[in-house]
Formats: sequence, C-alpha cells, structure tokens
Amino acid sequence: MVYSHIFNLLATVLCLIGGVLAVCLVPSLLGVQGVFCWLLQGLMLVGMVVVLCRFAWPAANWCYLLVVRRTLVTFTQARHFSVLLSMGKNLQWFPLKELTEIPRAERVAYLYAFLEHCRKEGLVPHSTNRLRRWLMCLAPE
Repeated sequence: MVYSHIFNLLATVLCLIGGVLAVCLVPSLLGVQGVFCWLLQGLMLVGMVVVLCRFAWPAANWCYLLVVRRTLVTFTQARHFSVLLSMGKNLQWFPLKELTEIPRAERVAYLYAFLEHCRKEGLVPHSTNRLRRWLMCLAPE
C-alpha cells in the first residue's frame, strides 16, 4: 500500500538534493566569493523552502491522487485536498481507501464533500494557508 506521505517524502528528498546541488554549484559557477557567496546561498535556501511548500508538496499530493487513488484533479484542487492527505487535529490519517470504489466522475465531488464534513467536525482547519493558520493561532481572541 502506498500512502500520501511517501509521495511527500520523495518530493522533499528531491527538492533537498536539488537545493543542495544548487547551493554548492551556483556560487562557484557565478564566481561569487566572500559575504556575497553566503548571502546568495542563504537566499537560495529560502527559495528552496518556498518551492518545497508552494510546489513540491502540492505536486506530491496531485501525484498521489492521480496515481494511487486514480482521481483526476487539478493542481489547485490537490492543494485544497492537502489537509486530507496529512494528519488531522486528532493525529490520525483520513481514510481515503474507499475513494477508488466510487465512480471516477464523482470522486472530486466526494473529496470536496468529505473536506467540508471534516471542517464542520473540526478535524481540519478552515484555511489551507499554513502561514495564515499559524498567524491566527498567535492572534489574541
């Protein structure tokens, strides 16, 4: 059985390998030395984290839904469903095994209904933006 976090791990490893290669090779190819080299490497590491959060993990979720669950979703829909492919507030994974038993034309609607149900039950946050959720936790009530 293949789980969604295996796709996320693979995306993370590939992004880290690419980021480390870029951090090591680009400054020497550009001939940058000293403080500018450290600044360039720091900016590249920040860029790697942004790429990982904004593109690699949603791409991994899209691949999981497409390959394993055989559900044709767009990249934007995969970003919406990312909360269903990670642990919920009760630290349990959401069961999506029955998704393959539903007719293909109804799978996306089922995922949206399941997402809405989980939000109403308080199992997942209402916002898919992690930074916004984190800032909301810090805000005084």
